[in-house]
Amino acid sequence: MDRQPAVAGRFYPGDARALEAAVQGYVGAEVAEDRAIAIIAPHAGYVYSGAVAGEVYRAVHVPPLAIVMCPNHTGLGARAAILSHGNFCIPGHSVPIDENAAEELRELGLLTEDARAHAQEHGLEVHLPFLVHRNPSVQIVPLCLGLQPYESCVRIGSALADVVNHRGRDALIVASTDMSHYVPADVASRLDRLALDRVEALAAVAQLGASELHPWNCQPGDPELPGRLVFDLDPAPDVKFAEVIAAALEVRKRVEALGLVAFCKTTGGKGLHVVVPLTADKKSPDWDAAKLFAKEICRRIAEADPKRFVLNMAKKERTGRIFLDYLRNDRTATAVAPLSPRARPGATVSMPLEWRQVKAGLDPKKFTIHTAPALLRKSKPWKDYAKSARPLRGAIEKLLKS
Repeated sequence: MDRQPAVAGRFYPGDARALEAAVQGYVGAEVAEDRAIAIIAPHAGYVYSGAVAGEVYRAVHVPPLAIVMCPNHTGLGARAAILSHGNFCIPGHSVPIDENAAEELRELGLLTEDARAHAQEHGLEVHLPFLVHRNPSVQIVPLCLGLQPYESCVRIGSALADVVNHRGRDALIVASTDMSHYVPADVASRLDRLALDRVEALAAVAQLGASELHPWNCQPGDPELPGRLVFDLDPAPDVKFAEVIAAALEVRKRVEALGLVAFCKTTGGKGLHVVVPLTADKKSPDWDAAKLFAKEICRRIAEADPKRFVLNMAKKERTGRIFLDYLRNDRTATAVAPLSPRARPGATVSMPLEWRQVKAGLDPKKFTIHTAPALLRKSKPWKDYAKSARPLRGAIEKLLKS
């Protein structure tokens, strides 16, 4: 089928020559050929977004395939819609769908073939004149996405990554978004900056050639407030991993008895991390209180079984025991990020786990940069992490009474 223009003459010029002249004016005569995996560009009418979109498209090489994702503004059709056959028409040009790439995505079962979602949607259409201007032979895979659960976004993102990796440098992902809408300018600026900072930070890490990510444990955007507690269970070389598993379950039992929610991940080494997400509010305890709370939890565990646990980090004190490292809970302390690779033999990763996996037979060496992607397509550990954050103050009050 040929999908006809829905917003030509309104969002952008309806005449082919006038449209090409407008796009040429926005892009300019001097273009770059920087190769990108993905770009973010706006989708409002050209009078509002044309200049910004032109700057984006001027800076990048447009390869033979563009996977264009846009939000579903109309509410029509499937919440995750794809078209796998036909053309998208704009004045003076028909942009073909790359049927092979579209079928590759559709067959994964994450996207529904649905023309209704695309029929009146402007978010994708307004990008086509820019794509064609930079590469007249470009083909597309059109995706129209309504409100999605986080886990669905992760699955779709993983699928797109697989297609791009399969295509090498011959594919570009276009995220069509105007960012925040209908909020005050200061709120929009803060929300948009959070999203852009994450993208820019990951790009900077890649450019530096970093292999490990060790973030602070603060609240997003507020280094003065604890955002999570990390209990680092670090065994001596002679301690069996089954003992580390038992320690993680013990930490979980104690923190959840105080009203908190615990998550577990491998460290990419020989230990485990028990991670506790915290809410932020005006009454949130500071870092000193958070560290003291974590230390007291560890102290009580070690006091109950001093032959298995120790709070002293000195190597000579650890023989046959597990060091309960509460020192991660400090303002400037860091902990390896979930899914971060480790610069170790085997290229292990710090793998988020479901608690049902934390049992006999767990082998942290099995989680590597090679095995993790397939495992994450089968299950979504930590999917409830964000909504599981609890206030630390209430837990401290319960601890003091126990």
